Amino acid sequence: MEAVDEVPAVIAAANLTSAGSHHASAALAAVDTLIERGFTICDIVADRAYNMAKADTWTLALAERAIDAVFDLAKRQRGTHPGKKTGTILIDGTLFADSLPKHLRHLPSHHEVTGSAETLDLTNLYDKRMAFAYKPMQRNDGRTRYRGPIRADRVNSRIRCANYPYSLRAPQDRPTTTCTAGEPCGCGGTVTLEDNHFPNIRQRNAYGTTAWHKDYHRRNLVETANSQIRLPGALRRGYTRVFGRIKNALLIGFTIFAHNHHCIVNFYRARSLPIPNQFTVIDPVATESAPADINLPSRNEPQGRASPG
Repeated sequence: MEAVDEVPAVIAAANLTSAGSHHASAALAAVDTLIERGFTICDIVADRAYNMAKADTWTLALAERAIDAVFDLAKRQRGTHPGKKTGTILIDGTLFADSLPKHLRHLPSHHEVTGSAETLDLTNLYDKRMAFAYKPMQRNDGRTRYRGPIRADRVNSRIRCANYPYSLRAPQDRPTTTCTAGEPCGCGGTVTLEDNHFPNIRQRNAYGTTAWHKDYHRRNLVETANSQIRLPGALRRGYTRVFGRIKNALLIGFTIFAHNHHCIVNFYRARSLPIPNQFTVIDPVATESAPADINLPSRNEPQGRASPG
C-alpha cells in the first residue's frame, strides 16, 4: 500500500454524562481512559470553555499528565501582567522582554478582524513580537525554564541591545532596543515559571502567531466531526428510545463506530488508495422495502390518546 503522511480523523473517545455535569471533568475522564488503554497524548486542542474553567480541572490537570493544552483566549484573559523577572512582561500568556515596542503590546484579537487580508496582516504583527519573546527550553517537576531573546552563548540574537555588546554584531535588520547601557533590562538571561503561573493563558505557541494558528485551528476537525455525526438520521431527538445513561451510551457507541468506519473508508477513497481489508465496505442498495423515515411529533404537538372502550 502506498504510504501516506496523514491519518483518518476519527473519534477516539466519548464520555456521555448527566445533564449539568462539568465539561472539563467529563473530558478529563475520557483522556484518562485513553491513557489507560495505551494511547500517547501529547496535546489537546479545546475551545475557550475549557481554559476558562478552574485550572485544577483542566490546564493544570493536563500538565500533570505531561499534556500541552492548546486554546484560544477570551477578551478578559488577554492583557499585560508584570513578569517574574525584572525587565519582563507577560502579554497574552507569553513572556516578553520589556523592550518590546509599544505598538506591538496591545494588538486586537483575531475575532475583531474580518477577511483573509486583514487576518494575515494582524498575524504578521503578532509574529513580529516573537523577536522579543522568551522561548521555553525544558520542563521539569512542574516548572519550565525560558531563555531570553539574546542568547548567552553569543549565537546570533533576535534583537540588538546595548547591555549585551556582542548582540550588536547581529545583522542590522534585527530590531535594536532602546535599553540604556548599564541599566538592568530583560533582553537576556533565563527565568523559570511554575505551571501554576497564569496556567489558563500560557501555552506553547504565542497567541495570535502563525504557529498558534496552525496549532489551534486543528480544532476544526472536531467541529467537523460534531456536524457529521448530527447529519440527518443521526443523533436527533428520538434517535435512541431507551432510558438511562448507560443504555444510551451503548447505542451511541455503535453510532460513533459507524461514523469512524465511514471516515476511514472515505479517507482512502478520496486519495484513490486501496481500502484495507479490515474495513469491509458494503454499498447500501435502495429498495422499496427500505423502512421509511419516522416523523416524531414535536414537544409542542398534542399527543393522541386512545378513547376508552
